[in-house]
Amino acid sequence: MNKGKPKPHDAFMKSLLADPERARTFLKNMLPAELCARLNFDTLRATNQSFVRRDLREFFSDALFQVNLSQEGDKYLLISILLEHKSYPDAAVAIQMLTYLAEGYRAQAEAKFSESAAISGSEKIRRPSLHPIIPFLFYHGREDWEFVPLHQLFDNAYQAFIPYIPTFETIYSNLRKLPENDLLNLQEAWLRAVLLTQKFSHDPSALIERFIPIFDAIRKSTERNFFSQFIIYYLRVSAIKRTQLQHLWDLLPSNENSENMEWFEEILQKGYRKGIKKGYKDGVQTGYEEGIEKGLKEGLLAGEQKGIEKGIEKGIEKGIEKGIAKGIEQGINLGFIQTSREVIRNGIRLGVSIRDLSILTSIEEADIQRMIEEEFNDSAN
Repeated sequence: MNKGKPKPHDAFMKSLLADPERARTFLKNMLPAELCARLNFDTLRATNQSFVRRDLREFFSDALFQVNLSQEGDKYLLISILLEHKSYPDAAVAIQMLTYLAEGYRAQAEAKFSESAAISGSEKIRRPSLHPIIPFLFYHGREDWEFVPLHQLFDNAYQAFIPYIPTFETIYSNLRKLPENDLLNLQEAWLRAVLLTQKFSHDPSALIERFIPIFDAIRKSTERNFFSQFIIYYLRVSAIKRTQLQHLWDLLPSNENSENMEWFEEILQKGYRKGIKKGYKDGVQTGYEEGIEKGLKEGLLAGEQKGIEKGIEKGIEKGIEKGIAKGIEQGINLGFIQTSREVIRNGIRLGVSIRDLSILTSIEEADIQRMIEEEFNDSAN
């Protein structure tokens, strides 16, 4: 796994929550009722802070919100939505959350001390007045996983020492376990569409089956930029074919918004072109490991032949430089429909040795030499 590299689910979730009204609706539906009753959601606003240190980026990213208390005037707390994005559930994630909270309170204390010292002109140590950080862990992974609090990671033999162990409540939401009907009943259309898509993002066939309830409410949206992001995101996680997507769009009831139909066509075209471009870029940078998974999945649908030719050229050139034979092998397994003669011809043109071509193609060196001689004779004739 590439540490610190943002995940598509997390990036899109942050885009969703960037809208204040959607963020309010999301939190009101996901947080415990007794907590919501103490908060003035009219004051909710996103902050540009993050308490995720570099060594925590493997585990999650965060979206941080500030909200006033309902009965305490200007007193406020912070709600941190932690998007868990490891490729597998981590049983000890509570330890990473403890580190995250410590970093958040440390940042607050430093800011409070600096502010107090600047006002008083004194370096005297003062007690900082901190704002609570409410950790909300939002999990949307493939595995069926439950959060384990820190104190439950200790054997029963240590129960007498629990008072000496840091304890904190964590709000945990597993999107996989949220009832589908609860999501369908969400009043905010975009929130309903995104959460349904994420819930079934690991099951493309189930996601495609829910195309109509997902798109029915948002097809009349006037938010063109977000609509564009969502179409591309849906294409990415569903791996749906373009013709199938067009057919399902036509089945939407009362599909009469011609402007949105034009958007849809335009976004569809841009989405596939973007997929091809991203496939090339990731293939060069990571030896196809990311390019095949994220780019070529869509890119090959619209430009398969072009993508294959570019993939062979860049995959061989960069793969040999970096020693990433696995990336080349994956690229060959998924996309190389050209003949062995074409692969060898491209390799010779790039200066690849006969020995390396033999390793890549599993063809004996003598046979490769013979094919090269045949090519030469054909060219001479």
